[in-house]
Amino acid sequence: MSLGLTGQIVALPADICSIEDCNKAVAFAVREFGGLHALINNAARGISYVRAPSGGKAVPFWEADKKRWAETMTTNVIGTYYMSAVAVPHMKNQAFGRIINVSTSDRSMIREMNSPYGPSKAALEAMSVAWSKEAAKFGVTVNVLLPGGATRTRMITGVSKRVPLEPDVMNPAILWLCSDKSTGYSGGRYIAANWNAAIDPDQAANSAQQIAHELPVIM
Repeated sequence: MSLGLTGQIVALPADICSIEDCNKAVAFAVREFGGLHALINNAARGISYVRAPSGGKAVPFWEADKKRWAETMTTNVIGTYYMSAVAVPHMKNQAFGRIINVSTSDRSMIREMNSPYGPSKAALEAMSVAWSKEAAKFGVTVNVLLPGGATRTRMITGVSKRVPLEPDVMNPAILWLCSDKSTGYSGGRYIAANWNAAIDPDQAANSAQQIAHELPVIM
């Protein structure tokens, strides 16, 4: 699907596990574009990274490579925190900001042999709900977006029998969540595969948003 977007893309290699790199990335964006309005936290370590030393074999957590296990948690949880923490002050100053945290299915969070990837995303979703409340009065929204199935990326492990989703399934939801139209929508969990691009974007957002629960879905 063509989104008809125009604009400029500038690449900057950085390690989100480094607070110095996160600060440099935000400063670079502000300098290049005159401000920072949206942050999509998509950088992550997948379960395939943890399984590499065992030849891709799924193993219980006590047999997993300890260093890679810790690096995955550091990247997916602490790295996302670093990027968000340095981005929000700029967003606050302009009374507008959008943070989108890319997650996974709730079943993946508690699936055996899927640690630490699944649990790291459970932590991410818990943080997202709390952050959405903390940032609300400053015009900054925080939402979770997940593809809704295995997606054709380097993280795919072949665990799904379904045809993988294409990465651009995320695009319509991202554009809406970054726009003025999503003002007031914060703390939500959206499933990209449920987004109907053929209908009004506001209606599509409502159909793609998962019903909120007082307790986490995984409990």
